[in-house]
Amino acid sequence: MRRIKQILAILILLLVVDCAYLMYKYIEYRSNHNSFSSDLRQVLSLKAGARPYDTQKLHDLVTKDVIASPKQAKTILDPARLKTVISFTEQRPQIARGVLFLKTHKTGSSTIQNIILRHAILHNQTIALPSYKASFFWPYKFQAATFVRRQPGIKRYQVLTHHAVFDEQEMKSIMVPDTAFITILREPVSLFRSAYQYYHLDTFCFGTPIEQFRSSHNYETLRFEKCPRTKMPVRSLQAHDLGLSATDMENEDKIRSLISQIDRTMTLVLITELFDESLILLKKRLNWATKDIVYFRQNAMQSSLKNNHYTDAENAEILEFNKADQLLYDHFHAKLQRELKAEFTTKQLETELAELHAMHDKYYDNCVQQIANASYFMDEENKRQYQVFRPYGQQTLGYVLKQESLQNIECRLLALPELALTHYLKSIAVHGYPS
Repeated sequence: MRRIKQILAILILLLVVDCAYLMYKYIEYRSNHNSFSSDLRQVLSLKAGARPYDTQKLHDLVTKDVIASPKQAKTILDPARLKTVISFTEQRPQIARGVLFLKTHKTGSSTIQNIILRHAILHNQTIALPSYKASFFWPYKFQAATFVRRQPGIKRYQVLTHHAVFDEQEMKSIMVPDTAFITILREPVSLFRSAYQYYHLDTFCFGTPIEQFRSSHNYETLRFEKCPRTKMPVRSLQAHDLGLSATDMENEDKIRSLISQIDRTMTLVLITELFDESLILLKKRLNWATKDIVYFRQNAMQSSLKNNHYTDAENAEILEFNKADQLLYDHFHAKLQRELKAEFTTKQLETELAELHAMHDKYYDNCVQQIANASYFMDEENKRQYQVFRPYGQQTLGYVLKQESLQNIECRLLALPELALTHYLKSIAVHGYPS
């Protein structure tokens, strides 16, 4: 009997060890596959009953926000080199004194954000920053008093670009007069497929491959509420980002009202499928130069992860589920096409695009050694030089700069991902420019 007890004790111990190991591997999987960001998990924990968030938890999160030291900020952008570039940056009159970019999910918005932050840094503009990590407490509707990091001596900002849920009056209350409001929309079927893969909705929300999402036992819940497991909105993400309530996703009157508001408020709505053409129009509206809108794609997924074999029936189901996004996209896609036709001849637009592409190729050839995934930047041999260029998540790609361009400010600004730039900007806001 004693021997049997000993064997049972050993078996139980092995079982406990196995469970601990499996839990460790699961946590590692969640971290590596980035099902949804750690800051999002923290923010979603704010939910408390019927209230939008628990104010005490919010305060606790803000006080825990990690701010890079001046030394760490210097590894992202060298202040001496940056000052030289800023001092020689041509100062042009701008139609809009400020720019608010309502960043939408899975639309190419990280690339637009990089363009706007790069311009703001080079022109020494005031930038509104999240009070916690890298979003203005998305997916909650924007509130200026608590969601924006206070910066001494600044009451109004010239630039806002981080993820937020649109609230026109709250946002206008902290932006300088005559701010240009812009956003970007993407064709809803491709967006939903991208989000389904990127946020692992098959595992964490629907519990099925995308081809069977309509048959998911969570489908009815997800039509009007957030994902039961992650509390993340998954339906018509663009409409959610623009402020439409989950309960109104099938209310056509509410959707049309949102379209009218965005039509009235936004200086320009860019379209992902007309990305470069949108940038040409943005350049004209803001009176920027071609150099200002050159970009390296940010937060782009590895092409090997994409699948383009879909049926018409599957796409129709996705469109029905994302009706609000479809109505938004149809309206503003048509509007952008009208604006381009009204403001450029075919020849003018071709000339503008050729200039942009030529300048992009020049920067890419001068700056970039290769494109790599996140593991490359965390390899011990590469970590010291390239860690700040690590892309967001394991599925996305980043830029490895050439040795001779590694300290070039323009190359670094083009290549730096959102999180590195955010760490730098927050450090500057708190500590000032490092010496």
